[in-house]
Amino acid sequence: MMGAFMKIDRLLGITIHLLNHDKSSAKILASKFEVSLRTIQRDIESLCQAGIPVVSYVGAEGGYKILESFKMDRQIAGDVDYQYIILALQGLASAYENPKVETTLEKMKAIEYLNGSIESEYENGDFIMNLHLPESEQLWLGTLLSLGNLVKAIEPEELKNRLCSKCIDIINLYT
Repeated sequence: MMGAFMKIDRLLGITIHLLNHDKSSAKILASKFEVSLRTIQRDIESLCQAGIPVVSYVGAEGGYKILESFKMDRQIAGDVDYQYIILALQGLASAYENPKVETTLEKMKAIEYLNGSIESEYENGDFIMNLHLPESEQLWLGTLLSLGNLVKAIEPEELKNRLCSKCIDIINLYT
């Protein structure tokens, strides 16, 4: 029974990975999920049978990709669900020292507290997050500033200018 849960967890992980990356090779997926290339091939087949449109590309630049037309509902968990997930990850992080758990915990906190969604994720652990925040709310600005050089605002230009202005104000307090 435990094997079935591990496979379901891996299938969900592969789906999310492919949604967050343009294309990934079987070798990268096998390494990430610590399984054989053949297991990845069987998992991709299972995803296709489940209706997830995974296409494969051959050659040196080959790999697996989910068709652009497929979108997974990013709100599969509600606010209470996110709180339980974060609580469980915090317990796991305190009992099991693993950088991947810490990274996942950081992402989950960002999603919950900043009301965002992860748009894309890179192999080095960096990610692009899309935030949907009311302009009049001040808490998010302080949250972004508290992240320091761990965050970079990409757009809109008004937000970038506002962050720069606040940073200059802070620097002027100490000079």
